[in-house]
Amino acid sequence: GLAFRVRQQRKTLRENAAPLALAVSVAVPGGLLLAAALGRACGLPADVVLASLPKCTTTGLAVHMAAALGVDPSLAAAGCALSGTIGLAAGRGIMDAMRIRGATARGAATGASSHAAGTAALAAAGEDAAAAVSGVVFALSGVVGVLLLEVPSFRAALFAAAGA
Repeated sequence: GLAFRVRQQRKTLRENAAPLALAVSVAVPGGLLLAAALGRACGLPADVVLASLPKCTTTGLAVHMAAALGVDPSLAAAGCALSGTIGLAAGRGIMDAMRIRGATARGAATGASSHAAGTAALAAAGEDAAAAVSGVVFALSGVVGVLLLEVPSFRAALFAAAGA
C-alpha cells in the first residue's frame, strides 16, 4: 500500500520536505485562485466555477470544500472524479511527453493534480518514489485547501475571482 511506499521512501521525502511544502503552499492557493479566474473569464456561472475548484483533492474533502463554498457537492465530487481519472489514464504519458523524469517532480505533479487515482497509476507502474511523493502531496494539498476555505479573506478572494 501507499503507507509502505511512503515509509520506504522517507529519505527522499525528508530530503525534499522544504521544496514540497513550499510547492504545496504556493500551488494550492494559486491554483484555486487561477481556476476561479479562468472559469470566470470563460463565462461560466459562478456556482459552477466554485464547485469545480475542489477537484485537486480527494472526493471526501472536495465535498467538504463544496459545502464551505455553498455549492453543489455532487458537482464537486464529479469534478474530483474526472481529474483523478484523467490523471490515472494520461498523467504518466503527459509527464513522459514533457520529459519530466524526476521522481519528486512526477510525484508532486501527480499528487497536486490527480490525487489518489494518479498516485495509484504511479504505484502500479513501479514508480515507488514518485508514488510516495504523490501520496504526501495529495494529502497535504487537501488539508491546505480545506484550511484555506476557513479563512474568510481567502474565501472572499475566491468568490471575487469567480465573479460571485
